[in-house]
Amino acid sequence: MDLGKNFASHYVQVILDTVIKISGREFTIDNGSREIKVDIINMPYNPLDDKSYQKIKVDDFVQITDSIDVIFFLEKGKYG
Repeated sequence: MDLGKNFASHYVQVILDTVIKISGREFTIDNGSREIKVDIINMPYNPLDDKSYQKIKVDDFVQITDSIDVIFFLEKGKYG
């Protein structure tokens, strides 16, 4: 897939939404148009365990800030 030399392959995205599901080391939010799974493996603490001060549970409103691959947002077959 060639998106061109000037097309950024990563960018910082901020998503604010409600947690709808927790499974293992992932939680899922629903932004209306799609569900997004968030893997917490690279976080400095585990907000899904019983040990952390800050915990995430279903129906919590969360803010996610991270570098996201642009491919995540592209429709299959639209480019390339």
